[in-house]
Amino acid sequence: MTKCYPTVSEEYQNAVQKAKRKLRALIAEKNCAPLMLRLAWHSAGTFDVKTKTGGPFGTMKQPAELAHAANNGLDIAVRLLEPIKEQFPILSYADFYQVAGVVAVEITGGPEIPFHPGRVVSLNL
Repeated sequence: MTKCYPTVSEEYQNAVQKAKRKLRALIAEKNCAPLMLRLAWHSAGTFDVKTKTGGPFGTMKQPAELAHAANNGLDIAVRLLEPIKEQFPILSYADFYQVAGVVAVEITGGPEIPFHPGRVVSLNL
């Protein structure tokens, strides 16, 4: 069984690589890898069984989601990431938050995690 990932432009791929560099600097400077990994995890956990939407192709960006008790403190991660996200408007928030999680694992000595961009669900949030 072959996995089928979305196709993104070269411009999008380049933005992912540039964002990773900036995320490495931010996460190292702020010592916030656990928080970024938690944001990626909770963001991917937004799957809605009724509508069959969300999951790793969705994201957690709405104030009501951030206000949920299980997501306590993730608004801090969102605020830390926003200045970098603004530099890469081409990236969806869903991809951006997952890249932050990938970088968090790598910067703390974990393995290099394959990242496949193309989460467009929250592109305009």
